[in-house]
Amino acid sequence: MDWRLVFLSIFIVSSGCNVSSSNCDNITYQPIQSESKIDYVDSINTDFIIKIFEKKPLNSLIPYCLSADSQSVFLNYISRDGNLIRVDLFDSTKTKIFPVQFITRRLVDMSMSGDTIYLLDQESKRFYILNKSNSNIYSVTKDIDLTPSLSSPSLFIHFSLLASQFYVNKSMLYFIIGDLKDKNYLGKYSSVAYNIESGISKITYSYPDCFQDKVVYDENIHFAHITDNKMIFSYNYLDVINCFDSSNRIKFEVLPGHTEPVREFEKDKELNAAYVRKYVVTRDNNLGVLAHDSTSFFVFRKASTKNVNEIAKYYCNYFTNNGLSRFETEIKPLILRNVIHYRKGFISLAIDMKSASIYECN
Repeated sequence: MDWRLVFLSIFIVSSGCNVSSSNCDNITYQPIQSESKIDYVDSINTDFIIKIFEKKPLNSLIPYCLSADSQSVFLNYISRDGNLIRVDLFDSTKTKIFPVQFITRRLVDMSMSGDTIYLLDQESKRFYILNKSNSNIYSVTKDIDLTPSLSSPSLFIHFSLLASQFYVNKSMLYFIIGDLKDKNYLGKYSSVAYNIESGISKITYSYPDCFQDKVVYDENIHFAHITDNKMIFSYNYLDVINCFDSSNRIKFEVLPGHTEPVREFEKDKELNAAYVRKYVVTRDNNLGVLAHDSTSFFVFRKASTKNVNEIAKYYCNYFTNNGLSRFETEIKPLILRNVIHYRKGFISLAIDMKSASIYECN
């Protein structure tokens, strides 16, 4: 299986659409124009990644992930022959290889922090933590059955090649869920917050009400942990960004004054490939959200087009002052799996992986 063909096909099919917030959950305010801005500062050549993939093919069941430290950004993936490959985006000569003792026959999402690998198996509903031993071999140190944290057999864990659907912060694991019994496979709540140490879990963070009223397509959502008490959610179909904290929910509007009406997906046409392609490709789409610091964050989106052949524009919305202020700038095309916080802004690895763009806030 060619990982590039898989990614391209998934990206085209899952480009998603966005519906207006006008018929979905009242907006309490619109953010003012921010004095802070986002500048494109540099681009680096990363076409060596393709050669590394050719020498050490990607395990097609485990997507890659990005990680960063104070010095550099790394592309991490588990190869077909069972090794962790860590590619320094700024210096290909610093690529490192470590054996990994983990086998999967199902799609497993991956993230990495420091020297720890996190793997979430959507189908078996298991979570794995892998650590490096003194002999530089990664092996499973925790194997957690998440089934008890899901109150009903109809609840399932989301998976997406375009962006990770889980997040680990200290002892807490957050992952996105849906409900097979719901007409949109969403249910009332979007996430599970699971304490890795105690095993205590809570189903939380409700979906917007309109997700229950309309038939939607491609229901993936994206979230970012801002502080211990604050989570930011963006939705493929909405111009609404939800901020959840310990006491209440605050809503932000990504596109003030956006008037495009809600367009319900025609369920009887879901097997019509031409209809589905036009529906998902031509619509606005919130691509994801990324934390910057305790009071600011980025929301990435793809603008709508008039037809499937028109080249879409991509934008980054930079929210400051807890979402009260906002600045938007046009950026190069991206998917959220290829974006990570870096220094004063973020770095975005191109979809074709041949280059990476660096953006900074000022």
